[in-house]
Amino acid sequence: SPSNFQEEVHEVATRDSSTRSKANVREAERCARLAADIAARTGPKSVAVLSWYNAQVVQLKSVLRSLGCTGVHVGSVVTAQGSEWDYVLLSTVLSRSSLPEASSKLGSLADKHLLNVAVSRGRIGLVVLGCVEVLKTDRNWSA
Repeated sequence: SPSNFQEEVHEVATRDSSTRSKANVREAERCARLAADIAARTGPKSVAVLSWYNAQVVQLKSVLRSLGCTGVHVGSVVTAQGSEWDYVLLSTVLSRSSLPEASSKLGSLADKHLLNVAVSRGRIGLVVLGCVEVLKTDRNWSA
């Protein structure tokens, strides 16, 4: 993320309140705008927006809906296995404010199998939105 972005990651209770997920509103807004722009040029069925966090998926869907962008696939990395799109945008959620916990807690972002699924879904283009400082704390992301 550019240094002028002040991003906050929020923990959000899931519907059943048994687990907590994360959302980054500003990243979701940037990601949704970019997805809408790509979809306007290529058609919405050729674009997917994926995240590791269910709360971010909900946020992304909300922003895309507010932009009037329909037909773009928005979902979790886990559910994307076996699917492909021309263009995939990955919303990693974590920001500089996550750094103290990041070195030991990238969570599912550190799962090399999910990372492989995520980066291999786009046939033509892949855009990763996230904080380089956070992601490079993991050896697979820094490769």
